[in-house]
Amino acid sequence: SASPVRAVLRDLYPTGTRGTDFSGKLNHQAGVANAFSSRYASSRGRVRAEVQGPENFPDRSAQGSSLTEDHSLVGNWLLVVSPRVVNDVRLQWSRRRMDLSPNAPAGGPMFEIPGVATFGAFYRLNSSRDERHYQIVEQLSVSAAGHRLSAGADVHLVTLDAAIRNRFGGIFLFPSLADFEAGRPDVF
Repeated sequence: SASPVRAVLRDLYPTGTRGTDFSGKLNHQAGVANAFSSRYASSRGRVRAEVQGPENFPDRSAQGSSLTEDHSLVGNWLLVVSPRVVNDVRLQWSRRRMDLSPNAPAGGPMFEIPGVATFGAFYRLNSSRDERHYQIVEQLSVSAAGHRLSAGADVHLVTLDAAIRNRFGGIFLFPSLADFEAGRPDVF
């Protein structure tokens, strides 16, 4: 005979979480005056079918999945012009991509019966964003007469492509189970 635990777990839906990280760094000394470095970092995380939606007792359909990816690449050139003059140039590129998707078909409504259940496409789980950063930093340092003078510039461009498709499918709030069975939403 089947154990009671197996009987309960048999009807649960499959979920999963997976993450990977990678990073690397490369340094190079080119003579006494030039130093170069570069580094790359990446991470990817996926949550399948168990991103929490509403605070009520959610059905599988009222939850969702997510994907987050990060990439970063940085390069640096340090030039020692003389014992008193140092120049530093740094370039950076990074990207973050995030997707949230409901388990239920996107665009469908969400139904909520407080204290009883929530099912359908959760209204905050249908969005995506792609953010990119481009940066260049230049700094010149000069030492003279016991003082250090530094001057520099920083240019940073950020682009964002985002879609937030919240509440497009509608929300139907039923104050009680009897109202749900009768098809009388309090809010829609």
